Amino acid sequence: MPLDDAIRTCCLSKHWRYKWRNIPDLSLNFETYGITSNNIDIQTVTRNTLSKINWILSNHTGNIKKFKLCIGDHIETNVETSRELNRWLDWLVHLKIEELEIQRFNSQDICVQSSIFDFDKLTNLTLCNCTFRFPQMFKGFKYLITLHLVNVEFIGEYTAVDQMIRLCPVLKNLTIYSICESLDIDVMDAPSLETLAIKGSLVPSCIFYFERLKSLTLCNCTFRIPHLFKDFKYLTTLHLDCVKILSDESQAGSTIATFLNFCPNLKNLMIKFNGGIYPLINNFYAPNLRYLCIDSSVLNLNIGNFVKLKTLILSKCDICEVSIII
Repeated sequence: MPLDDAIRTCCLSKHWRYKWRNIPDLSLNFETYGITSNNIDIQTVTRNTLSKINWILSNHTGNIKKFKLCIGDHIETNVETSRELNRWLDWLVHLKIEELEIQRFNSQDICVQSSIFDFDKLTNLTLCNCTFRFPQMFKGFKYLITLHLVNVEFIGEYTAVDQMIRLCPVLKNLTIYSICESLDIDVMDAPSLETLAIKGSLVPSCIFYFERLKSLTLCNCTFRIPHLFKDFKYLTTLHLDCVKILSDESQAGSTIATFLNFCPNLKNLMIKFNGGIYPLINNFYAPNLRYLCIDSSVLNLNIGNFVKLKTLILSKCDICEVSIII
């Protein structure tokens, strides 16, 4: 049950009056605050919102396993907002929460203090439009399974996101969207990684050596296939959105089709391009493919290579040749 609905139940029965105080999942968003921003200046909305959150946290008495905070456009990003957020984090650290999500929904980043790295029981962490300092003495998130970094910026001397990832030994799911260009992700070490999504970045060659990778999403990315790369033998889902594959004279075969041939066990494939330039997708072999969706490309394919195909979607494609020879 959503937190705002749970709080309303206290009006229905005396027995339910304090039940919401023991809810293990706290999701704080604009609906939870119960504040309308119509005809109210942003300073007043911000002040009332912070007051509401403080009231909820001060009256909650149970264990908290998941904490989600969504800070929308109606809340002003200022010193007071950052100070309150960091005070809440200091309080939450002692509760040993397992899932933490902080989202800021406009272009103004919110500064998060380094106490966020003290949550040593975290299994899931999501940070969106946040700025924070990476502590030199950080020991790692030894239980972290899922990490989402969206429009984050590291400040200070230690700014490499690969250091953070390296200290998450059981990490299985990683999302990196539009990170600061100064971040170095060229030597990521994540031996247990199964799901990876990268957007708006030069893809590091190290991702080609994540042997357990099952799902890969690359959006607005540029990458080069390493010379010694063998294959993604466990990869079953691949999503390529406006990617560019670099090649040179010694690696002239680095086309999309060449890359797909390195994924022998693909079951789901989505390819999309924009900008009016339709790249050529030559024939490739994918005997286990079930779902194929291609948008804005020039095709030269033999559908007979996809003997297990159940769903085929072609949108805005120029068909050079598509045969069904088996």
